[in-house]
Amino acid sequence: MGVMNLTPDSFSDGNQNLDLCDLVKNFSQLSSNSDIVDLGAHSTAPMNSKISSNLELQRFRSALKVLSSHFNLSKLKKTKISIDTYRPRVFEIINDLIPGDLIFNDVSGVIDNELCEVLQRSEKISYVLCHNEINDRESTINHMRFSRNRDNYLDGVKKFFDSRLNLLEKRNLKNKVILDCTFGFAKNYDQNILLFRELENLNSEFHNYQWLFGISKKSFLRKMMLPLDWGMDDKEQDLKNSEYLHRFWLQELVSKFPNCILRVHHPSIAQGLI
Repeated sequence: MGVMNLTPDSFSDGNQNLDLCDLVKNFSQLSSNSDIVDLGAHSTAPMNSKISSNLELQRFRSALKVLSSHFNLSKLKKTKISIDTYRPRVFEIINDLIPGDLIFNDVSGVIDNELCEVLQRSEKISYVLCHNEINDRESTINHMRFSRNRDNYLDGVKKFFDSRLNLLEKRNLKNKVILDCTFGFAKNYDQNILLFRELENLNSEFHNYQWLFGISKKSFLRKMMLPLDWGMDDKEQDLKNSEYLHRFWLQELVSKFPNCILRVHHPSIAQGLI
């Protein structure tokens, strides 16, 4: 899963896809090197501000209008489209614009009637159930305020997935689900590390599901590299160094979860792993 942000403020590629020529070129490259392209129009990085659903939709519509004039988004030869939004209504409108197989990548982790009604519209929609501690959808941008310290953190993650899956099962939607631990969301440094180390334990209870893992450019990876003395003080270099660790962890994930989805900002880092 290659990431493509249609935003001016995303930490990874903000502003890079706002020019129309760049948008088409970058999408062409990403779709040729990825099984899934994850399109997002609202940055949920903690340092950014929440935007309205109207602005989010405006960004999606503008980009999709251009991309649709160059590509048949409903029938790409080898690439599926994923929509990264925590708003079911936004996804529903995009689904009308791109009928067919779509992934709803909903980082909120909130299961409500609005979501279920959207998922019931089509058998071709897959849903990424993300672990998040927020209370309501519109708090997604403030997810780090909901990081909670627990003695048995892993048990809390298991209970989260159990409760949400039970809600989806009651609506006959359980078969649509892809699970995501959502590294970096509502988690502190120690919780991210613990979760990675205990993934096999977690999977023992949810082995019937496909997993999505996204650790690309996460701050906890950079923090892990800081104790090493690289002889330089350069944030860009720190990010590059963390990518070495990223590649190593991706290898670990693929060896343990051969059917997993790897969400990455640069698909080349995952080439040869799957």
